[in-house]
Amino acid sequence: MGLGARGDDYDASGVEHREIGSKLDGLLDGLVKTFEDSAIGPDGSGAPKILIGGSVEASFRRAARYGEGWIAGGATPEQFASSLKWPTA
Repeated sequence: MGLGARGDDYDASGVEHREIGSKLDGLLDGLVKTFEDSAIGPDGSGAPKILIGGSVEASFRRAARYGEGWIAGGATPEQFASSLKWPTA
């Protein structure tokens, strides 16, 4: 799951790009809460496994909190390399 970076997709759907991150967080939170005490998941262990995509800090936070893994999506190798440069402070 990821938000996508194409502004024209948001324009076409009438969705405000700046609001979509909090909506995705709410969706992921609801998904986890729905399955947390359940054996419904594909392997009987609760929530389905989620692969989070994106190449911004919020995507990395979502992957750490909700994801089973992370994928760069359409990012170039150079974009991926620059995303590894975390602030030292």
